[in-house]
Amino acid sequence: MKKLQRLSSEETKVLNAILVRLSERAQRTLTLNQLLQQWRNFVIQIERGYRGSIYEYANDLSVRDLLEEILIEATQVLREKLTELIQPWDERFYSATQKTQRPVLPGMAQESPRSWWFRVPKNLSGELEEDLRSAGVLEWS
Repeated sequence: MKKLQRLSSEETKVLNAILVRLSERAQRTLTLNQLLQQWRNFVIQIERGYRGSIYEYANDLSVRDLLEEILIEATQVLREKLTELIQPWDERFYSATQKTQRPVLPGMAQESPRSWWFRVPKNLSGELEEDLRSAGVLEWS
């Protein structure tokens, strides 16, 4: 995993303010390293064969939402530095998943038009596949 380029004091201040706000909303302390590690681990799980339920999958996808919020609120230079860390994992995520017409969870189209909510592992089996079919995300074949 790439390391974050050294941040200026202003960039650190901006990042910390965003993380404090997100931590308050999540009612737990969030760190950038933790979020990056969670996204990385999730992508690796998808590549190897995701074994969780639709709810666990949605929870894991929500980590990318948090990273996106950080990117949106970051200054341009900070955003570029963070994108450099996130983009390789996003690319691997998109390579290991396929597009769906419906979001993973009903209602997410209005809440989050973000493309990762419309992607499921290419290699589907078990509980997640059953959950996605029951939720109408995948067609029965």
